[in-house]
Formats: sequence, C-alpha cells, structure tokens
Amino acid sequence: MVERNVTVQRLAFLCKISARRIQQLTAEGIIKKTGRDRYKPLESMSNYIGFLQKSGEEIAYCDARTQKMRADADKSIMEAAQLAGRLIPAEIVAYNWNHMTGAFRAKLLNLPKKTAPLVQHESSFTKCNTALQDAIHECLAELSEYQPPAKHFTTLEQYITGSTTELINKPVGRKKKKTVKRKQRRAG
Repeated sequence: MVERNVTVQRLAFLCKISARRIQQLTAEGIIKKTGRDRYKPLESMSNYIGFLQKSGEEIAYCDARTQKMRADADKSIMEAAQLAGRLIPAEIVAYNWNHMTGAFRAKLLNLPKKTAPLVQHESSFTKCNTALQDAIHECLAELSEYQPPAKHFTTLEQYITGSTTELINKPVGRKKKKTVKRKQRRAG
C-alpha cells in the first residue's frame, strides 16, 4: 500500500484538532513535515498519539499534586476553624450526642412511673390526657435545656479518654486498708 502525503487540513481532520495546532506540534518537533505543507498521515498520527500518552502521564502527576495541595489547604482551613472554635471534632459531637440520647431514653422510660399515680384515680379522659401531656411537655422542656456532663478538657485526647486536668497527681478511689499479717492478728 502506498502512503500518500496529506495537507495540514486533512491531518487536522484525521487527528480531530485544528490546523494551527498541527503547525504548533510541527514546531515542537512532534509531527514531521515531508515537504511544504505535506505530512505522512500514519507517522504523524503515531507521533501525535505518543505525545498524548506522555502528556497524559504528566497531567496525572500534576492532577495528583493539585489534589494533594488542595487537601493540605482544606486541612489547614479545618485546623484554623477548630482553633477558632467554629469546628467541633466528630468524637466530641458523638460523645455529647450519646449522652443526650441516653438522657432522652431515661426520661421516656421514667415517664410511666411518673404519670401513673397522676392518672390512676382519674375517671375523665380529658384529665388523663392533660396530665400525660403536661408530663411529656415537662420532659421535653428539660431535654431542650440539656447540657452534657461538664468536664474541663485541655486536649481532645483527654476528652476522648475521659481524663481531666483536675485528676492529675491526685489519688483516686478509697484509701487502702492497712493489712495486718495473720500471725499478728492471732497474737492479738
């Protein structure tokens, strides 16, 4: 098969790029001319595909570097927001949420014990309904003002592990009993 030379426009059509881009690639030495405004199509397309593959690797490196820089910037922004008190670590939110749901559960489980004596001797449905609604609204009002257990933590690690600065270098628990040897007890 005889390979014919093609013009810039034809090569641009085959490569799906502009004629100006073909001229730029020729100036860069990627595509080679065979004569004035003439190119070998197979060789030129092969060189162009090789160029795209190499530039794809470089683009992948640049994209990875850009992603890393963006992640570092996001991390810095989050740390600054945390230091400013506008961002709360997920562990602290989970700790407080667990305490609040525990308090809610306790209030709901205690509701029948609290309201049963109130409605036990009532014969009117409306009085029973009012007593139950009052108890439920009281329970919800208490929960709306709920504050998690007050602990003063200096670091997030102390918050998660539950240790506070007040307990450092202080004994915890009751005092040890003085042990008396068995022989001393018998001797009396």
